[in-house]
Amino acid sequence: MSPEERQQALDNISVEDLAKIQSKVGKKVKIDQEDLLLAEFALMYGWNAYKEARDDLIQSKEMIKMIVAGRKLQSLNQFRLAQASFVATASSKSKKPSATFNSLTRKMVKNSEADE
Repeated sequence: MSPEERQQALDNISVEDLAKIQSKVGKKVKIDQEDLLLAEFALMYGWNAYKEARDDLIQSKEMIKMIVAGRKLQSLNQFRLAQASFVATASSKSKKPSATFNSLTRKMVKNSEADE
């Protein structure tokens, strides 16, 4: 947008709209614990889950339970990624990289198999 177009757009703003804009500028939005929990729930389970929680279609106890479960899953995933990084680093520095890799990943592979 050119400076002239910008100025023309500013000139076309009504006094009421300009007052609304100025009232919002520079103000901090207050975020409380409930907002943070809803945001985390939305990140984990999506927009529809957020709307249902916001509209009290999901009990807050169930929402908190799902957030805690999601945090545990995220922690497990971070652990697995750290474990994989360790295996890769240890294997690359080993005299027998393939054997070290197989030895270190054996338990990981066994834990990932489905029970019959």
